[in-house]
Amino acid sequence: MYNLILVDDELTELELLASLLDWAEYGFNSPHIFETPSEAIEYIGTHDVDVIISDIKMPHMNGIEFSKYISENYPDIIFVLLSAYEDFVYAREAIKYHVFDYLNKPIKYSQITELFTRIKQQLDENSVFRSVDYLTMFAMQQSLNDYLFNNSTVEELKAAMKKYDVGINTDGYAALLQISIDGLPEYLATVWDYGSDSLYACLMRFLPDSPAVFLPINSSFNSLNVLAVSSHGSLIQFEHYLNELVRDYPAKCRKNINIKLDITLVRTYESLEYARQSIATMFNVAFQKNTTTKNIPAVSAATEYIHKNFSKDISLADLAELVNLTPYYFSRIFKRATGYNTVDYINHVRLDFARKMLLTTNMKIIDICTQAGYNNKAHFYKLFRHAYGYTPLDFRKHNQINSNEE
Repeated sequence: MYNLILVDDELTELELLASLLDWAEYGFNSPHIFETPSEAIEYIGTHDVDVIISDIKMPHMNGIEFSKYISENYPDIIFVLLSAYEDFVYAREAIKYHVFDYLNKPIKYSQITELFTRIKQQLDENSVFRSVDYLTMFAMQQSLNDYLFNNSTVEELKAAMKKYDVGINTDGYAALLQISIDGLPEYLATVWDYGSDSLYACLMRFLPDSPAVFLPINSSFNSLNVLAVSSHGSLIQFEHYLNELVRDYPAKCRKNINIKLDITLVRTYESLEYARQSIATMFNVAFQKNTTTKNIPAVSAATEYIHKNFSKDISLADLAELVNLTPYYFSRIFKRATGYNTVDYINHVRLDFARKMLLTTNMKIIDICTQAGYNNKAHFYKLFRHAYGYTPLDFRKHNQINSNEE
């Protein structure tokens, strides 16, 4: 059930609004009512809130100022403004702070039902993302890579996966699969608002957990490589199951998150050890080719400069001037060598710095934001969540919880 709060200095208006809907029918608990934004802010600090409906004209802090505070500190909360007037100046201000909708009083029943149908749809879509534990997937990937590429033993792999309630049959058959996404840039720009890494975590969630275990190996910009290990049965049965998966998985993903993709069974292996030898060789060759591409002097100089100066304002023109190339030509070779445009690469470096600071220090988030090179906290929150699936605050809390559990 989702949580809603209503904020208005006119108590009768709040009581009327609270009585308009059967909130449980729309997936909400009964709303909590507050007469001032300050009371609401105090409540939000200690309770989960999904939606706020607030009047605009209130003393001390008006609805626009309230929406600004929420946008900067709790960007995941859906915010709706109410007004007795069609004030387009207010409406323009509301857009700046990502207000979900703007309703005029008196509110009609049809308006509120239509609004909460849309809000429920938005929250349900977000919940698909929130149910994916990206940090766990990342940790599992690291453990698998230690086994495939860094001489970790199969016993160590098995022990590592047990921490995530994943049991591996080390005597089972194995297979390499590749998930390839059609039109990924457009999908990320128009449908999926959380970044490619969290998308891959979601795609892993759509893979079944029996009669095989699926583990992420690595990802490129538009594909994800996955290791499958059989739980039981013969090699023929395992191959038959994987062929059915290849047939059915794309439709399942399209139905759940409206994405078009293909999944390919690259090859099967008679044992996990054979898979290890083959995959290590395969990806080492790919890595060596990629490394050669990245050793372009202009790109190396630019990436080195970014890593040393990411806290400063850096533009494409600055980098092109640094290496004595035109911005157009430099942007092309940089993208070809790194797989990123310059803005995305700079953000990748900054966010990685922020991630490390959150994990290893008690530094205030606003200070990490500044040291990472961001002047706008809300923008930093949005980019961080886009990249890692959590706000900076939730990322730090989640990691502390996991550390305590260990």
